Amino acid sequence: MKLIIIKLFEVAARAVFTVLVSFSLPLDEAGQFGLAATIINLFAFGLGWERHVDLQRRLVGSSNEVFDAGVIAGLKVYAGNSVFLLPLFLLVALTLARLDIDLALVATVIVVSELLANQLYNITLVQQRYISVLLSVLLKNLALLGSMMWLAFVSREALSLERVLYVWSGLSLAGMLALVVLWWWRTRPLDLNVNIPIATGINAQRKASLMHFYIGLLGILSLQADRFVIGALLPLETVGVFFRHALLVSLTYQLFNIGSHNRILPRVFSGAKTQPASALATIVFREWLLVAALVVIGFTAAVGLDALTDRVYSERFSLNPVLAAILLTGVVIRTGADFCAMLCNAMHNEREIIRSQAIAFSIGAVAIVLLASCYGLYGAATGGTAASLLYLIVIFRRFVKTKDTA
Repeated sequence: MKLIIIKLFEVAARAVFTVLVSFSLPLDEAGQFGLAATIINLFAFGLGWERHVDLQRRLVGSSNEVFDAGVIAGLKVYAGNSVFLLPLFLLVALTLARLDIDLALVATVIVVSELLANQLYNITLVQQRYISVLLSVLLKNLALLGSMMWLAFVSREALSLERVLYVWSGLSLAGMLALVVLWWWRTRPLDLNVNIPIATGINAQRKASLMHFYIGLLGILSLQADRFVIGALLPLETVGVFFRHALLVSLTYQLFNIGSHNRILPRVFSGAKTQPASALATIVFREWLLVAALVVIGFTAAVGLDALTDRVYSERFSLNPVLAAILLTGVVIRTGADFCAMLCNAMHNEREIIRSQAIAFSIGAVAIVLLASCYGLYGAATGGTAASLLYLIVIFRRFVKTKDTA
């Protein structure tokens, strides 16, 4: 529960930061910021290679020395991936996000910082000793939010994309230094010669995590394909409008991951050893109904409050309830698919997940491009929701098949 609370505050600070910046910048710069934040998250994921899944499974319950050595070994993969992926990140930042070269270089610091923060949280899920270290990530995000609030509401100069990225990168660098110092203090003395029951070479570690990386990559691309398509096809002002909606909706999905998905994951994984698949499905289905109900209540309340103010705020910030409803529907559908994927994962059927995601992504990406070309923002949002629905249908059928043959 401590970990969930810390992560909720950390994600909330990060989410409010992105929403605040998106709503404070001019629409064209809001579009650039949204695209930059999207590719930062994508490449932070790529650098991590989903290595944490193998560490979680193989090292859970190990001694502190063995677990620490396993984490250190994972740094080799992150460093090796950085050699190839960071130059690619610069290229994408320059072309898709249309950043100047200095801002693209500054953003690389943020990518590395997000990588370390993500990996720290993931390993803390099974090694509670790192909770105190995770506080450094929370403090960094709180400082980032505070800085943006000062720039947006107190500073006499208007908030700009350049200021945002420079402050973000500076605090990211400070956060990384604090994280390293705290982690070293928390884990010393560290025995790097201890024998660990996992692969330690770069290529061997990549191979061990390759399937999980494919699953995660397809999942991210499926969720964010509409963002890339809109960024490539539409003017920056229109992209800014879309990201103001997408970032608000993304907050809902992040809260689901932390407060719902990650909360019941240990229960489902442990229950898979002793309970039938139908019992696990009941747990997941009830949780999905709860998520759907909360989304509907939250959206209805927001629309009602907007109506009471004669749509002053929605008109000021270019918000559209129809576009938001389409995107939130996609979130509810996607959470159902993620729950089905959790069940397949608990039954050690990752291949069913990746097949389902590959089918949904390949068909969904084509639908998003076609619909966005014809109908703009609404087309892209509808295409993304349709892709999530296809993923839910396919993964549910895969789970039923797996359950019947188990």
